[in-house]
Parts: sequence; structure tokens; C-alpha cells
Amino acid sequence: MFLVFGTPAHCPFLPELVEEVTGWVRSATKLPIWAKMTPNITDITVPAGAALKAGADGIAAINTIL
Repeated sequence: MFLVFGTPAHCPFLPELVEEVTGWVRSATKLPIWAKMTPNITDITVPAGAALKAGADGIAAINTIL
């Protein structure tokens, strides 16, 4: 599932949006949620923490496995 909120490019840089969108997904399902972090930020701990706070079960921090 891919959700778009406002301008998608801004979402990973604003932890409050990460938390809000993750919360929406959490309220809609009991399935595990993995929040995908963008590689375009220097410190993923802030948005990752926001996703976990909102109910994400895990964090995806890689793009490709060869």
C-alpha cells in the first residue's frame, strides 16, 4: 500500500506527517506495518521513531538486495 499525503517528497522529512500517516494505516489494519525510510535523509532515527510511536511494527531501511 502506498499513501500520498500532501506533497510526498516532504513526508519523510516531517516526523509529524510520518506519525500521522502511519497512525492512519495502523487504525485501518491489524496486519504488520513496515515503514519504509527514504535514503535521502541523513538521520533516519527521527522519522523512524515517529513511525514506531504511531504503531509501525518495523522499519525498512534498504532499497535493494542483490
